[in-house]
Amino acid sequence: MSRLMPRLHVSLRFDPTGAAKLSLGTLDYMRRLNRQRAYELVRREFQRSGITEAELAGRLGKSKDAVAGLLNGPEIWDLDTVSDLLYAISGAVHSPIGSSSHRMSPPLSALVRSKPAWPMVQ
Repeated sequence: MSRLMPRLHVSLRFDPTGAAKLSLGTLDYMRRLNRQRAYELVRREFQRSGITEAELAGRLGKSKDAVAGLLNGPEIWDLDTVSDLLYAISGAVHSPIGSSSHRMSPPLSALVRSKPAWPMVQ
């Protein structure tokens, strides 16, 4: 006796237009896809850099085990994690979705202002 499983229909919209609401399935798929792209970019840059996990851990102020966990998969990554890893690995700013990257020209300290250039909202 076979039991029929209900079929889950997920419609994927790859070209959002207008005000049409995107399905949760589409958003979930795109989140996973972009997280995987970011992971592949970080892994590629890490391999190109030639640094060790211990060196990366030192740069980030994390334990080697914590860095090994981060490099093992993107499940717990947020945008700050991606940014921190990429900058610590190569000193470059990357676009995980596209193929562009560039090195920071001025030192980071030159970009920090004593007063923000825009009003702070509290």
